[in-house]
Amino acid sequence: MVNHLPTESATTTAIRNNAEQDEVAEHSGDGALAPWSSTDLLLAQVVDSVNTLTWITAQANSKGKVPKPEPIRRPGVGARSRRRTMSIEEIKEIDPRLRGLPDDIAMQEYRRLTGRG
Repeated sequence: MVNHLPTESATTTAIRNNAEQDEVAEHSGDGALAPWSSTDLLLAQVVDSVNTLTWITAQANSKGKVPKPEPIRRPGVGARSRRRTMSIEEIKEIDPRLRGLPDDIAMQEYRRLTGRG
């Protein structure tokens, strides 16, 4: 009975959202665990874009830091891992302006140039 529910039904969505990634890949033809349609993915992208633009506007007009919105979870896509932090050696290798500077000054200049930290 559950197999014949529409893909957008609450039951099917709950089953799909609680499925492990390997289950989703294994049952790609199954309506309950199939990845979203291209329309669903595009709609999620639109919502994420609107949320990002709203965040940018709020960040630009506030004195404090506004938390960045989380993207809508897509079935079969794991959570994003945090970016790996680059070492000062890697930063100097990429940016020739920082190569001749001592590490602490190079890091300060990198932060000033990129607005990070």
